[in-house]
Amino acid sequence: MRNDQCVIAVDVDGVLAQESDKPYSDKDPYPDAIKRISNLYDQGYIIVLYTARYMLRFNGNLEKVRRVCGPELAEWAKRHGLKYHAIEHKISADLYIDDRAVRLESKFGEHDWIGVDEQLKLLKDKVIPE
Repeated sequence: MRNDQCVIAVDVDGVLAQESDKPYSDKDPYPDAIKRISNLYDQGYIIVLYTARYMLRFNGNLEKVRRVCGPELAEWAKRHGLKYHAIEHKISADLYIDDRAVRLESKFGEHDWIGVDEQLKLLKDKVIPE
């Protein structure tokens, strides 16, 4: 499989940015996470920033969320050198159950990225039908 056929959705709060209620303009990044995701971008993976930020505040009104969060997150990503292809918004939930997810919290450092590295190795062997 070619990397440019592989889409990686990356949560922002707690993975790329420190978890807090601050606006993105005031959030501190996790530099190692930014570097890792930007490196995947450089390898040809399609990187989608995937966030539930503002979904509760705007009662799930996706239009309002996109209008406020999209530009705010894009500016934050640019300021911190994060390379990505798109920003998407997810519903706000207390638990996500997904067969393609890797649990990660960047505050725990490199150790938490082992699961990501393992999944990337598996993806390299994946065959995508034409």
